Amino acid sequence: RTFSARSVNEVSLKFEDFNRLFVFLHLQETYRNRVWVVVDGGAMESRVIKELADKYEPSGWDREHFRQFLKHDFEEYYPAHFSNEVKMAIGEQDKKKKAELKKNLLDKVVEFSTNNQDIAKQEFQASAVELIDFLNMVKKE
Repeated sequence: RTFSARSVNEVSLKFEDFNRLFVFLHLQETYRNRVWVVVDGGAMESRVIKELADKYEPSGWDREHFRQFLKHDFEEYYPAHFSNEVKMAIGEQDKKKKAELKKNLLDKVVEFSTNNQDIAKQEFQASAVELIDFLNMVKKE
């Protein structure tokens, strides 16, 4: 399962809430280090991840479970033929319009993926290799 903190400013708070909720589970060996905190690329995001890792590693959390993707916007992992729309969406300054552009773009990507499964799989293997590798590593662990 995944969930979004909605913004980098809420990552620490969300994780602290999550940690308190599952503190008992974390003490059980079966559940130890079964959570990954991953944020987008960026300097502020890097500080958040470092602070979380520094804070929780002494209490038994594996530092490797606090990670950062290379790209700042998730849309940058969409297939290359969406690149013009990605640039437009992430470059929009108006927050409301930006959210609308991102939602419309996501709908197009989902439709493309649904209607062109084989092509979409090949394109995502090229554009989202970092994400795929991360998810495969988590699945393996």
